[in-house]
Amino acid sequence: MDTLGFLGPLGTHSEAAALHLNGLLDEPRELLPFPAIFQALSAVEEGQVQGALVPVENSLEGSVNITLDTLSSSEAFAVNLELIWGVRNELMMKYPKTEVRSIISHAQPLSQCRAYLKEHHAAAKLVAVSSTAEAARLVALSRPKDGCAAICTARAGELYGLYPVAEDIQDTMANCTRFFLVERAGKKSPALRFSNEPVPEKLLVICQIDGKRAGSLCEVLQERHDATPVHTAEELELLAGRFLDNIKLYTAQKDGAMLAGTVIFDNGATVHTQYMMNTARGRTMGALDALIDHLLTEVYDGRRYFDFGISNEDGGRYLNRGLAAQKEGFGGRAVVHDFYEVDCR
Repeated sequence: MDTLGFLGPLGTHSEAAALHLNGLLDEPRELLPFPAIFQALSAVEEGQVQGALVPVENSLEGSVNITLDTLSSSEAFAVNLELIWGVRNELMMKYPKTEVRSIISHAQPLSQCRAYLKEHHAAAKLVAVSSTAEAARLVALSRPKDGCAAICTARAGELYGLYPVAEDIQDTMANCTRFFLVERAGKKSPALRFSNEPVPEKLLVICQIDGKRAGSLCEVLQERHDATPVHTAEELELLAGRFLDNIKLYTAQKDGAMLAGTVIFDNGATVHTQYMMNTARGRTMGALDALIDHLLTEVYDGRRYFDFGISNEDGGRYLNRGLAAQKEGFGGRAVVHDFYEVDCR
């Protein structure tokens, strides 16, 4: 029997999508979970599995960069099938009759269910963990007095013996994730059950910028977001020279190559990440996440505030949900700032 990898652990939206796809295939496959997208795709490239179902884009959070970066780095892959999976979030408890005191989930579902949580459980503590399945596991270990609930899939609740408290609590029913069935180049697309039509071929084009050329990032910002960095390189050099103890550059490197970096503005009680960057290779290794974790837990441990900056675009008119979710994954919480203009004439 052929094997199909997916992003684990069991009970995640990725497993639910893989189970659904397996039911559509003319010849179902053995499902194998992997701890990371990169590992699932590497297993395809090395022939350990015949294919992997990996997320490539979410309608709210945007592109899954690790998937696109990995696909663009090798000619061994072919995208043989596409699946659009509707994201459905459930609130589940081990003791459903107890008061909800804390709600555990991955950062993205916590963000995607914000309106429901504000209306029904405004006083509950929100706890971000590595996955919705991990949230279900932790709630299964809780005691009645803990009042723990998980935002997870119905499958995760079933696996860990939880009971549904509320269904479809996501803020919008339009939330969906696009998955690719990635196989080795040259492999014939799988046949689908109940269909005699061949799976249409897809052409996947991934554009990358030349990270070696100065100004590339600035050009992309201007082209895609109509935005430019707040400071020029000359201005940053001038400021760093005058405020040696307040403006610092931290980088993550491997074998002398830059993987990720951030410019820190240190204001004493508050530490602010003015700029952050991640190379394609850095994203596959989680370099920026590791760098930020190092700053939070070691370099600036004990500071009152660690400010990630804004997560909006177009002058505050549009929320970049993917960027906000990444920052909330470190335990941060979004704060809305109101700005007023007074005409004193």
